[in-house]
This record gives sequence, C-alpha cells and structure tokens, in this order.
Amino acid sequence: MEQFMRPERFTTDPESDSVDKSWKHWLETFINLIEVLHSERPGCHINKRALLINYLAQTVNKIILDCGTFEEAIDVLNATYIKPKNEIFSRHQVATYQQELGDTLDHFLRRLQTLGKDCNFCLMMALEVQEQHILDAFINGLRNAQIRQQLLENKTLTLRTAYQQAYTFECSMQQCSSYLQPDTVGTALDPPIPTALSS
Repeated sequence: MEQFMRPERFTTDPESDSVDKSWKHWLETFINLIEVLHSERPGCHINKRALLINYLAQTVNKIILDCGTFEEAIDVLNATYIKPKNEIFSRHQVATYQQELGDTLDHFLRRLQTLGKDCNFCLMMALEVQEQHILDAFINGLRNAQIRQQLLENKTLTLRTAYQQAYTFECSMQQCSSYLQPDTVGTALDPPIPTALSS
C-alpha cells in the first residue's frame, strides 16, 4: 500500500490571510488521496463529490451546495479561495523591493522570486521574462554599491551568475575584514574590491 498523508478536514475561512496557499496545498493532498484510492481499488467507482463533502467543514460545504459534480465543486472552491493578484502592484513590488539591513543574499533573492510569482508574466517565455525582471530588481535592490558596480561591469548576466558573483564578493569582503594589516595592531583592512568577478 502506497504511503501518503490523508488530508485534514478543510475549514479555512475564505477571508483569512494566505488562504490560497492553504487551499492549493489541501487540494493537492485530496487529489493524492483519490489517486491512491484508485490504485488500491482498480475498476471501482469512487464518488469524488461525496468524498469531497466528507473532507470539507460544514461552513465550506455550504459554498458548493448547488454543485452537481465534483468538477463544478472544485471550480467554485477555486474561485472562492484563489483570489486574482493585482499584477501591476506585484510588478511594482518586484521593481522596488530593496535588500533590508541584515538580509542575506539568499533571503533577498528568495523574496524577489516569491514576489515574481504573482506578476503573471505571459506564458510565452514566462520564465525568461520573470528571471530578467528579478535580475534587474536583484541588482537594483542590493544595499552594497560595490557589489552592484561589479555586477554592472558584466556585458551579459544571468540571475544565477549574478547571485554567485554577489555571494563570492560578499564572502570575500567579510573574510578580508577579519585580517589585520602587518604594521597595524587592532585595525582591520578595508575590504578590497575584486577586479575580476566577471569571468
């Protein structure tokens, strides 16, 4: 028997924060349940609508009372729980998001990528367009002007390469600041600016 997590009863209020993420996760676990039941009972009919009702709280069931099929019920629940994002505002957030004091490069980049998911870039070349926007925002939002300058010296640049160069530069600055000058006691070196990050 295949091991899987049975979904909990779905009780989330449509007005609660991040309800779309909760709903998407719950629906995925519910679909997994249906697939496992099909594999355990090949040829046996599973009433998906009835099963769905058993896993929804009474307040959620009220939303799909008039739905005659499982597919209709899922469409209504998707429309209820997945609210369309404001694409213009999402793109503004990506374009203006700045690295905060104490933010690691990892956290800064992950946050940009999360914000970029709500921009709904067109399907054709969506990943390339999204990556380019995030690359621009990554460079623009860096707190360290020296890192930004190093990145801008590249003729061409991918998001991955930009992150690797920025990370290498940041690490070298931190490591250099721990060295002491030979003729000075207790004074840390100013971090040098690497001249050939863009190999």
